[in-house]
Amino acid sequence: MKNFQMFSVLIFSDTHYSQNSLPEEKRWYPEVVSLINFFSDQLAQKFLDFCDRYTQRHLKKFIDTVSDHKWDAAICLGDMTPGTKEMGLLSEKSRTEAIELKEKLTRVFNCPLYFVLGNHDVGYIAPIGYKKGGPSYKSLKDASEIYLDSPSPFYKFFLDNRKFIVLASILVDTGEKFKEMRQQQFTFLQTELS
Repeated sequence: MKNFQMFSVLIFSDTHYSQNSLPEEKRWYPEVVSLINFFSDQLAQKFLDFCDRYTQRHLKKFIDTVSDHKWDAAICLGDMTPGTKEMGLLSEKSRTEAIELKEKLTRVFNCPLYFVLGNHDVGYIAPIGYKKGGPSYKSLKDASEIYLDSPSPFYKFFLDNRKFIVLASILVDTGEKFKEMRQQQFTFLQTELS
């Protein structure tokens, strides 16, 4: 029988970290911001400022809670920032936020940090709101390069000789979009499982 060594892995997700949100970004609640903005630009900005402070406060609480432990690895299951206009990390501001957050978490955990891309990272079409955006090759590439340091959204890594396979769920249910990349991911998975 194999003797397995125990290791400590932190798994977290959905930090939705934001700062200095602008009304035109219409983060999180696009229809709410538009409605509030209809009555008052200042009130809409106060709502966005509240959302920013909320995410920052909860990220700080999360970091304070887990940073004293010595982790062997940390894995984020996506949605690091809200992204902007439902299009992932395409604006310069959203890219900057994502890079800053990744650097901050890397310093805090002082261990290997792995990411799984979420819909806010690569773009999504909201069930309510503007129905604009959605993932694109550019948004997928940008998020992969920022969080994974790779052009590919799927990859593998090892912890104590245990293989972890990370897949991009965005490639699974996109119809003809990403068809070639979806096939590459499937071939990658078959190879890794064999």
